[in-house]
Amino acid sequence: MQPICVLDNLPEQWSTDETCFQSKLEFNPCNVESLPATLKHARKNEWPLDGRVARRPLVASSSFSLNNRTPLARPFYVFLRSSVLSIRTFNDGYHCLRNRQISEMHCLAGDDAVRATNDDASECKRCAVNLGYWQDKFINFFIKAGERKAPEINRGYYARCTAVSLLMEKFLLKAGAEQCQILNFGAGFDTLYWRLKSNGHIVKNFIELDFPNVTAKKCYAIKRNKTLLEQIHSEDGEVKFSPTDLHAANYHLVGVDLRQLSEVQKKLADSEIDWNAPTLLLAECVLVYVEPEHIRSLLSFLSSKLPTAYFINYEQVNMEDRFGQIMLSNLRARGCSLAGVEACRDLASQQQRFLDTGWDGSKTWTMEEVWNALPREDRNRIEKIEFLDENELLQQLFHHYCISVGWKDQGPRLSLSELHLKRFDVATLAEVNACI
Repeated sequence: MQPICVLDNLPEQWSTDETCFQSKLEFNPCNVESLPATLKHARKNEWPLDGRVARRPLVASSSFSLNNRTPLARPFYVFLRSSVLSIRTFNDGYHCLRNRQISEMHCLAGDDAVRATNDDASECKRCAVNLGYWQDKFINFFIKAGERKAPEINRGYYARCTAVSLLMEKFLLKAGAEQCQILNFGAGFDTLYWRLKSNGHIVKNFIELDFPNVTAKKCYAIKRNKTLLEQIHSEDGEVKFSPTDLHAANYHLVGVDLRQLSEVQKKLADSEIDWNAPTLLLAECVLVYVEPEHIRSLLSFLSSKLPTAYFINYEQVNMEDRFGQIMLSNLRARGCSLAGVEACRDLASQQQRFLDTGWDGSKTWTMEEVWNALPREDRNRIEKIEFLDENELLQQLFHHYCISVGWKDQGPRLSLSELHLKRFDVATLAEVNACI
């Protein structure tokens, strides 16, 4: 393995404690001897996921462990920062300035960094739920409480979850929930199936897909929790578990890499997908991590198989301006390579991704538009939960995330092009708040 540059052109004001780096540091992650007086945990002579600057050299050895696993032969990304006024990286590239000391190391490889965003997103959702932004009595079964998130993050997640849930609610009302199936790509620890069922929405089939090591954790959490198990169990069917997959009467959780289309097709068949049923497809900060050619293949396949479908996608947009470039830099520093970022150039590129792959139509809204469409009384409720001293960062974040949708309306005509986010009905929003 060739040495990998991990630190380059550090700002002079950034301290590295007692460890001295040159402007560029290269090392082979499987050979500690290539590291100068370097990094280690403050208390343990090992390489955890989160570490501190070493006060003495790491003991030389032929290899080191990362989270009790042997390092894989692929790039590792290390990001060291330490200053009084620092940029703090949040999930999905959120960032803001905080007058606090930060000195930390992240060491993640390729797909592992992408998988780690699931934990980040779940922690953010749990934080917002615990503060009262919305209700979710199932999230605590999947993720432990983390540190309190910034108000901008909590409001951002509320707007995101509200927008996705509103469009979902409108689709289910048009198509009839009992006739519909839902495909959730990159589902992570999402609790949507349980929330829908507890609120009386029984869909024909619900399929969740994610990396196998993510679904393995979710399978374990479901298997050991009576409340979760009771919701997926039915009198006329059994629940089948494997290390990474779960199959029940109308709920399926499968581990698969979305870049492997043939494997995706097999997993969907195992999950008893009905290609003729009205289908809602969800992806939240998922497509952006996948190479464009793989996403084109996936979207083309889905549009060719589904006569009636509505795809809701949440991710970054306007990534070519200064703020967008900072977001990209922060994500790359965490090891998250946004392979599909070309589709996030602007609103038009988001729509074109659907139009180029056989979908009948597409619409896109920035989260700024979504937030401004919320009823004033709902925004007042949200703003009372936490004080926000100024709105500039929140508005920037809203301007750089969007909801894009694509639809196929070739079966029984449902007028899916009429589903919108520009206007929130207060009564509908009350139903949505009960489901998100």
